Formats: sequence, structure tokens, C-alpha cells
Amino acid sequence: MKAVAPVAAAGTIALAAYLVLFDYRSDYAGHMLAGFGGTLAVLGAALALRGVAKPSLVVLATLGAIGLGALIEATIFKIAIFDPVDFAHQSLGACLGAAGVIDRRGHGTGLAYVVVGIVALGGGFHYAFA
Repeated sequence: MKAVAPVAAAGTIALAAYLVLFDYRSDYAGHMLAGFGGTLAVLGAALALRGVAKPSLVVLATLGAIGLGALIEATIFKIAIFDPVDFAHQSLGACLGAAGVIDRRGHGTGLAYVVVGIVALGGGFHYAFA
């Protein structure tokens, strides 16, 4: 669990910064946190299964998460139009989540990343629709 604490702290600090800097738009924080959490959950599952988060796997999974975020933004959450700003915040969150997992080892740690990712994803939905 010690390995996950710095990543969770980074997500929390980023969330706090978003809430302070963009206090008029909580959805920005929500998109960043959702990108962070979704990517962290996917990479945590890969880490739990493979035992190591090789950089090439992390990059591919992050690109996949960013692509999935674009697809979701363009379809499911398309309230008016595709919002490139929301997409940018989601992508930044995805990159932050990925940075914390690169080259991590250990099957047991992967599950902790999944849990932190799911909690962050839930927080992202909360802030995106607040």
C-alpha cells in the first residue's frame, strides 16, 4: 500500500489545485479526476495480472484511456458538442495517473491501484456533474 500513497497524494493535490484555480468550473476537476482514476484502474488491473507495469504497456494503456475518453466525450456525455477543454483535462488526468504506475512491480500493489482508481473515478463523476 505504501507504493500507492504517493500516486493517491498526487491525484489529491491535483484535485485541490483544480478546485482552487478553477473554482467556477468544478467539471474541470471532475474530468481531470475521471481521467486519472480511469487510467489508474486500468493500469492497476494490468499490474495485478502481469506483475510489472512496463513503460511500453503504460504508454499504450494511457493512449487507449485517452482515446476512450474522447469517445465517451463525443458520444455518451455529448450534451451539446464535443468539448475539447473537457477532453484536455481528462487527458492530463490520464497522464498523471500513468506517471505514477510506470515501472511499478508487484501483483498485490495492482489491486490497490485499482481501488484508488475507482474511488478517483467516482469522485470525477461527482465533480463533473456537481
